[in-house]
Amino acid sequence: MKIIIIIFTITITTSFALPTIVHNTGIADFIQYNQYLFVDISGLADDALNSRNFKSAETLYYDCFNLAKSKKNHKLIGYSLLGLGTFYRIKSQYDSALSKLNQCLNYKDNIADSLPISLIYYNLALSHHYLNNLDSALLNYNSALNYYPFGYWTLINRGDAYRDKQEYSDAISDYLQYLDKDSTNADVMVNIAEVYLIKNNKIDARHWYEQALKSKNSFTIFKESDIQEKINNLPVPDKN
Repeated sequence: MKIIIIIFTITITTSFALPTIVHNTGIADFIQYNQYLFVDISGLADDALNSRNFKSAETLYYDCFNLAKSKKNHKLIGYSLLGLGTFYRIKSQYDSALSKLNQCLNYKDNIADSLPISLIYYNLALSHHYLNNLDSALLNYNSALNYYPFGYWTLINRGDAYRDKQEYSDAISDYLQYLDKDSTNADVMVNIAEVYLIKNNKIDARHWYEQALKSKNSFTIFKESDIQEKINNLPVPDKN
């Protein structure tokens, strides 16, 4: 969303906005040590991905996949597909990510644990979200939260999807739920302010911009000077 100030008129131009935060995790942490050396290889793959050594990461995740297939271990096949799906999502190859993650769903009963299953749906949701497939993104965010309700990273990005779909009440609800878990996240407060601004509720927009400035130490997306400029061009609430 872009806010352009002309004299005292606030003109709002909305555009597709990317998810506010992205939660990344490797697959090695979920696997019992050290089945077929799978943990060693997947750990190296996770490290390569975290350091953005994409060539090595892709090779190592495929090594995991081929090793799991050779052992006919469906649980490890599922984890390796989650690793590949996450890799392609981080690399912005969303169609490839969707392909691997949808394959991974075939092995979710073998994976069994709720958090990694939630992460399958979460990565599916993010991939759809980046492709602006908002209905599919929301379905997968919902599934991710059903499996792991404590996933604050899913909650905030579902709020972003509702915002992008112009379902503003649901967006604000998710943002407020998120703030119950992390009340110092200024970026989320700005998101709430900007949703209110879209709704032409300038008083509540100003309130949340001001709350964001009070938590300025947690800005990761927005700048304090930009937020202050927006506040300066919004009406001061009537105290009477």
